[in-house]
Amino acid sequence: MIWTKQYFNSKWAEGIHKACEKYPDAAGDSHILSANGSGVIPENYLMKIISSKREPQIVDALKDIAMAANERMFGFNIWFDISSFQYTTYKSEQQMEYDWHSDSVWVIKPVVHKLTVIVGLTDRDNYEGGDLVLAGGRKNKTIKLTAGEAIAFPSIMLHKVTPVTSGTRNTLVAWFKGPRWV
Repeated sequence: MIWTKQYFNSKWAEGIHKACEKYPDAAGDSHILSANGSGVIPENYLMKIISSKREPQIVDALKDIAMAANERMFGFNIWFDISSFQYTTYKSEQQMEYDWHSDSVWVIKPVVHKLTVIVGLTDRDNYEGGDLVLAGGRKNKTIKLTAGEAIAFPSIMLHKVTPVTSGTRNTLVAWFKGPRWV
C-alpha cells in the first residue's frame, strides 16, 4: 500500500536541492534502523539531517504531502510535527545504494515512525539505477522517482534503493510518528 503523486514541479525541486546543499553532511548514528535492527547507517550514500527550524517552508511541504497521503490512503494516528528531515545523495561514482531496511521496527516504544515520505529532487532522466523498491508480498513495487514526485508508505514496509549507475539521485525523506502500533 503506497501513495504517489507528482506534487511539485522541477523548478521547485531544484530550489530545494540548492537550499539543502549548503548544510554539512550528517555524521554518526541516526534514528534509522536497518532491517536487521543493527542501527548501522550504510556508508554508501550521503545524508544531511536538516532542522525543521532552518527550513520551515520545506517542512510545511512535507507535512502537506503526509497529510494528503494519510487522509487519502492510510488513516494512521500520526502527528504532523517533525523536528528534522533528511536530504540524501546517491552518486554513481561509488555505485551508491541503500539495501533492504525498514524505517520503523515493532518494538515496545511509546512513539514509532508510522509514515515515510520521500520526494524526488532529481529528474529521472538525469540518473540511472537508484530505483526505490518496496517489498510487496509476492511482487515488489519498483519506482523511479522524478523531480517533485512524492511517495508515502508505511514506515514498517521493507524497502531499498538500487545502486545508482549513472548521474546523481537526490531526495528528501521525512518520517511522521505516532503512538506505537497496537
